[in-house]
Amino acid sequence: MAKYFVYIKKDYDSKSGYTPLYVRYNYDRTKRTLISTRYSIKFQHWDDKKKCVKRACPEYDEIEVTVNKIYLRLSNILDYANENDIEPTVDFVLKELAVEREYEQKQARTDLFALLDKYVEEKTPFVSKDQVKDYRTLKKHLTTFKKYSSQPISFRNLNMKFYKEFMNYLFYEAVKTRWYDWAGNKFCRKSSAIVKRFCKLSNCKRNYPDCRFEIFQGCRRGNRRYLFNRK
Repeated sequence: MAKYFVYIKKDYDSKSGYTPLYVRYNYDRTKRTLISTRYSIKFQHWDDKKKCVKRACPEYDEIEVTVNKIYLRLSNILDYANENDIEPTVDFVLKELAVEREYEQKQARTDLFALLDKYVEEKTPFVSKDQVKDYRTLKKHLTTFKKYSSQPISFRNLNMKFYKEFMNYLFYEAVKTRWYDWAGNKFCRKSSAIVKRFCKLSNCKRNYPDCRFEIFQGCRRGNRRYLFNRK
């Protein structure tokens, strides 16, 4: 299965102390390529454990925008290839990246809310009533969040912008909590965990393109950081 992720060359030797930052595309275990982000970072600004750029990097925000754009283009290319029975080889992907074009989708875009309803229905016989209540509460907040979001709520837009805006909404509109409120902290972590489980299940069923969870690095409010648990 094709994958893509942020990447640096660990053995890159530069007198300036900088290393180029890439998005690495793996078609399979042997065929891969590096896509330049046109940014270079210091080794100290690379988190080798999480495989991402640290927030301490002066150009973190610009890099995040650029990487997300590359991720979106790769996601569209892979969708197009999948719907047209085309093998997303390295040569094919590089050729598509070299041109700017809109991709016509044969199938209608997947409705996130319809799949969420189906997810709750499937889970109901196997989880507690409180868990079902949490699922329905999440849908209620996502529905209300539509008017606060700067982008449509869909699988394609499950990115860092969505995460930050949704956390802001949950904290300051839904529960109107303070950063030191333990209950508010637990509520937001629970909501983000449900979103992740729901998305992972949908991904396994191939209902939507792969969601890149490494971009959900978290956002700070006061002295707290709210993260997706990626275990």
